[in-house]
Amino acid sequence: MSVQAVLAVASVGMQVMGQLQAGKQAKAQADFQAAQSRNNAIVAQQRADDERKRGELEAAQFGAFKTKQQAGKIRAALAGSGQLVSDKSAIKGVQDTLALGRQDSLTLVANADRRARALEFEAANLNAQGEAFRVSGKNALSSSRFAALGTVVGGASAVNGKWNAFKQSSPNASFGDFVSQ
Repeated sequence: MSVQAVLAVASVGMQVMGQLQAGKQAKAQADFQAAQSRNNAIVAQQRADDERKRGELEAAQFGAFKTKQQAGKIRAALAGSGQLVSDKSAIKGVQDTLALGRQDSLTLVANADRRARALEFEAANLNAQGEAFRVSGKNALSSSRFAALGTVVGGASAVNGKWNAFKQSSPNASFGDFVSQ
């Protein structure tokens, strides 16, 4: 086989291997990025769950303890000043304090829920990004296979062109003559 033919085949082979390897590497990188995005989405969802639990806990502590404590202080102050704790205006003051405490508790829960929804939105975006990375890697691998196939076809076409030119210049020659030149 001629040096020119060997070099042509080797060149095509190297190009094909390089294209396939580049596709595999691009897919591996995209798979890694997809896994990172999925992990970050899991963390964001865990943070959202934690945010909700913290909001509920703060509301329970604030509502159950501090508000009742404040109402107790009002009752004690009223009793200490000689007023009847069962007096209509005294009851109204305690009820207002309890109502404000419940409102504060609901605000704590709503704020925590708002923060949690933002984290869930972040998790959804990260999952979508991970899927986009996965598809990108799959496409890069497919693209590299088509590029390698194109290189093989191009190399075969070039050899065929040289063969046809050789046959025109030497009509009685064989393929063996072509390869050995």
